[in-house]
Amino acid sequence: MFHTTKSLSFAVEMKWSLGVGAAGAIVLLLLDRLMQQFLPEALQAANNTEPSWLNLLTAMFYGGITEEILMRWGLMSLLVWIAWKGLKQGVTLPSQGIYQGAIVLAALVFGLLHLPATAAIVPLTTVVIIRALLLNGIMGIAFGWLFWQYSLEAAMLAHISFHAFTSVLSGLLARLA
Repeated sequence: MFHTTKSLSFAVEMKWSLGVGAAGAIVLLLLDRLMQQFLPEALQAANNTEPSWLNLLTAMFYGGITEEILMRWGLMSLLVWIAWKGLKQGVTLPSQGIYQGAIVLAALVFGLLHLPATAAIVPLTTVVIIRALLLNGIMGIAFGWLFWQYSLEAAMLAHISFHAFTSVLSGLLARLA
């Protein structure tokens, strides 16, 4: 990507990544709880099942590695490059606005690409689509920001830690209910 790293220390990236993963897990679990009453019963039931270790590892490493390579390093970088060359903004580097636009567009695509898995469980209603775009979009923006400000590894670690924190917190909430 066409940016300079703002941090010379991976320890700083790790703190940001783990913080974004933890904060994202909390925010998305809260938003998801608020939306539960509006979701079809089949999706509510799917959300309340305990994930297996295999599902968790798959989510952590497929999401954390493959999705970040495809969405941030691939799509987001491509969008930045196209906008930079097409709009001729920024002499030596793309403008901040180009990066921000690419982050949002890649996050929107990230959310849209989660719809087929949801459609395998329930019909895609307006509420189901909004939920998928909102929850995945929030994290897509957060991962995109980390990629822009730090590195692909920072986005990957945040994505992996998001799934880990979500699993732990979901388990705790299930036990308290």
